[in-house]
Amino acid sequence: MKRGTFIVTLLMLSALVICAQPPPQETQPQGDPSASQPKASLKLGPGDLLHITIYSMPELEQRVRISDDGTVDLSLIGQLKVAGMTAAELSLEIGKRLREGDFVKRPSVTVLVEEYTTQGVAVVGEVVRPGVVPIYSSHNLLSILSAVGGLKETANTEILIRRLGQSGDPEKVQLGRDGKSLSGPVVNVNPGDQVIVPLAGIVYMLGDLNRPGGYVMSENGKITLLQALAMAGGPTRTAAENSARLLRTTPTGYEEKSVLLKDIMKGKKPDFELQPHDIVYVPFSQLKNALLGSQAMLGAATQASIIR
Repeated sequence: MKRGTFIVTLLMLSALVICAQPPPQETQPQGDPSASQPKASLKLGPGDLLHITIYSMPELEQRVRISDDGTVDLSLIGQLKVAGMTAAELSLEIGKRLREGDFVKRPSVTVLVEEYTTQGVAVVGEVVRPGVVPIYSSHNLLSILSAVGGLKETANTEILIRRLGQSGDPEKVQLGRDGKSLSGPVVNVNPGDQVIVPLAGIVYMLGDLNRPGGYVMSENGKITLLQALAMAGGPTRTAAENSARLLRTTPTGYEEKSVLLKDIMKGKKPDFELQPHDIVYVPFSQLKNALLGSQAMLGAATQASIIR
């Protein structure tokens, strides 16, 4: 082979090798933690233990606990307010401070939360087993309620959630109920939140009824006299319907008034809504109605079984 032909062939092979090489990799944006840790929505708070690392700079690795005022002392940066941030947001902030101070030109910062101080959700109120449910990330409200055994028969289906660090009124979540299982909107709770299950409204249907007792008000918190009467099986044949009485709590005590139950049942008088803790007493006879006082009615209400 001639010398000139050999040189041309060699140059062509070199060009092919260069073209076959892969293009250079794009670098991650400075301070972007997305490639080193999963995105998190949990907010940092006092007492949380942080593990901070910077790529290729082991001398800047730190484990710091957030103080009561929500700050941490970081190498080179000094004191920094971190409460209320997520781990990803803090990674970006540390990278920004290191660049602005000319400490590190291209910092790659990772912030991991090794320990959340608030590692559970407190569930109180009308649940089977009130207490703290240990969690380390967001969980569905229904799974939290299932973990404490579900709602009691006397539970209100409007659940209250007080978020960690929240001020003002708690968040309200209206659940549905089919009797045995829970259903409702998809709402998440986080470590440190509180779940409050209030007592549902109860009305007491007492006296000469087929099923006297205390009855939990419906899901929307409303129930009329005739609805409660139907739940109690209606009056017996010996009941004095138009001698029924309603005992209602007021700021000054109990207020008693007569109820023309028979007229309401026949549509001659309008039905009306009962209020929580109302006591409706249907006497056996006019004589018994005259002899039975309010104190006896209150005593019967405390002994009545609660029926759903």
